[in-house]
Amino acid sequence: MGIFGCVCILASVMCVSGIFYEENPAYFHHQQASEEQSQSLYQLPANPCQAMRRFSQVDPNTFKFIVYYALPAERSRNAFVTTLTTTTTGTHAYPNSIAHQTLQGGHVFHFKVMFADQRMGCFILTTFIPHYGKGCRLLQTSASINKPVPRECDKVYSENCPKENVRIYYPHCPWGMSRIVSLRS
Repeated sequence: MGIFGCVCILASVMCVSGIFYEENPAYFHHQQASEEQSQSLYQLPANPCQAMRRFSQVDPNTFKFIVYYALPAERSRNAFVTTLTTTTTGTHAYPNSIAHQTLQGGHVFHFKVMFADQRMGCFILTTFIPHYGKGCRLLQTSASINKPVPRECDKVYSENCPKENVRIYYPHCPWGMSRIVSLRS
């Protein structure tokens, strides 16, 4: 099971053609939620160390994940269960959108898969953030998290995501997360 690092962007952007990349039929082959949900995730919405591990599939479009997180000042780990669902939006033929809680007791957030390359271990999710606009999350597997972002993923991110970004992954995060996420369910 892989671990992902994430960069959260809080701004607004459209691609040059006026069509959002995540809704452009030319890129649908890179936007299938099935590629994203099959991996364990390393998403970091509110604290700089968080991992998600899929532990069951309820039906073809519903999955249960355990979200593990550690607050920066603490050495203890916490966990909660979230339900991740996939749906199909616009003219997509396959599910290209996911929804799940990113914080314990928090709201369910909806993300569209902008780019998914399971082989290279890089995924880009996008969402609309009230008062900010479009936001992107770049996710990488544990095998690629401390390496440069794969070229094609970086190109999609650079051309379609806001230029302002907030770093929410730090190299010290895997201190305990990789051991947790690598456990087989």
